[in-house]
Amino acid sequence: MRWLLLLSVLAIQQGVWKYTVASVGSDERTGRTASAVISGQDRFLGKPDPIALSISDAFDYRTLADRLIASVQMASIDRIVGSVDSGYALGAKAVLSLDQHSKVSPEELLRKWGCGLETAKRTLKVTTQKGIRYAVQPVHRRYRVDHLNLHRKRLNQEWYMDQMFSGTKSTSGNTCANVFTSGTVTKVYPLPSTSSANLTNSLQDFADNVGIPSLIHSDLAAAVKGRHTDFQKLVRHLRTKMKYTKSGRSNQNHAAEREIGDLKERWRRRMFKKRCPRRVWDFSLVYEGEILSRLSRGRDGRTGMEEITGQTTDISDWLDFEFYDTV
Repeated sequence: MRWLLLLSVLAIQQGVWKYTVASVGSDERTGRTASAVISGQDRFLGKPDPIALSISDAFDYRTLADRLIASVQMASIDRIVGSVDSGYALGAKAVLSLDQHSKVSPEELLRKWGCGLETAKRTLKVTTQKGIRYAVQPVHRRYRVDHLNLHRKRLNQEWYMDQMFSGTKSTSGNTCANVFTSGTVTKVYPLPSTSSANLTNSLQDFADNVGIPSLIHSDLAAAVKGRHTDFQKLVRHLRTKMKYTKSGRSNQNHAAEREIGDLKERWRRRMFKKRCPRRVWDFSLVYEGEILSRLSRGRDGRTGMEEITGQTTDISDWLDFEFYDTV
């Protein structure tokens, strides 16, 4: 036999707390209320205050005691111990998870990344979801002889570059973006303008964090093609070949044009789905570019990131949250 000490009433007349002790048998089970096991003779002590009752029935300590006792739920010790022994974790208003990252199915990946079902299945097949840490940019020693580019890898794929513009200035003050793509890997660099200095900085970031492109297809933008521009100086320093489209033949830069169209469409869908403001378009485009780079759309169904790094891509960090999710 165990004893349950219940606070039953506040004696209004005497101004002191009184307690009622109720005996609860060991055979009581979950779901029974305290009122079912308290004897009637021990429930009420004293007399109600007529002045308090004249104000409201809520001041009747007997009514209050009934409500308090009826709201108490009791569980047997046997039930609690059995739950713990069987491996279930007990908690109140809390979520317990033994996994660091979310479990994902092809349907869930389809919803989060906005791709087709078959693409989602291939992506899960050629990637891991084990929370593996890896870096695209080199993390080994950097050599002082930077002219040899020993600390940066060279990319053998043909890359396409083009600029996209927005009619809304972003929260970071950007009005356009420079896009690099190989058809399977896409990197977006938002910029405040398409000046030669800004385009040069985007190419420098791309070379440092991804790799040095061996060949870049581009249009005839003056900030890119000008012989004495900062962009051309960096191209010569990186020993990157440039191939330009002919005037009026934008289809020669087809990969960049197609990727920009996909980025815009994905941004529109994401904006309506998440109800995010237009001024965060630059963050969204960077996010969508990273998602496209991790989809199964490369040779033999592999991801674009695997083509660059040579490692099976782990997408765990990209499955827990979507863009503009509440964290």
